[in-house]
Amino acid sequence: MIHQLSFRTPLEKYNEDGFNIDSGLLFVDTVYEWEVQFHERFPHCFANFLFANMLSMSLLDKCMEDQADKCGFELINGQVDLETWFKMDEHSEWGTIYAIGSQIRENMEEPIFLVIDDGLTDGVFVLKYMPEDDEEGEEVPPVPAEEILINPGFSTPRGGQLSVHRSEPVLLMPQLNY
Repeated sequence: MIHQLSFRTPLEKYNEDGFNIDSGLLFVDTVYEWEVQFHERFPHCFANFLFANMLSMSLLDKCMEDQADKCGFELINGQVDLETWFKMDEHSEWGTIYAIGSQIRENMEEPIFLVIDDGLTDGVFVLKYMPEDDEEGEEVPPVPAEEILINPGFSTPRGGQLSVHRSEPVLLMPQLNY
């Protein structure tokens, strides 16, 4: 069974380095707070996918040390198809970051796959738990607008290391410009 929780955050509230101009929180730390909310709502599972459109996903790009790498892979015919992306990535001029590591202690370093879904509006992010048997070839259901939560904002930056999963796992530090 697929579980999902949607969030909305204003993209214009983030600077070119991925920090929220009001709270000072790095966007990956906001994703961590969303992970916590997801797990509180669905305590039997952890989010393993983050969906957003390309413009919204670019907030994660800004948090990466090497901004030449791009976060997220697009749906192919409405489906998550990692195998095809891995094959295409071999011929790409830039790296694709396929996942970030979960920051929840009990799920630490498990991947949260980053999926670009241009059917979502700017500033909408959807965390999902999709069991492995459902991932292969399953159509991704649309997100009803009434299920989108507004990001309340958080004031405690976590900082530290960000685990990034590419075709081979790589550990990067988020870009922190204070």
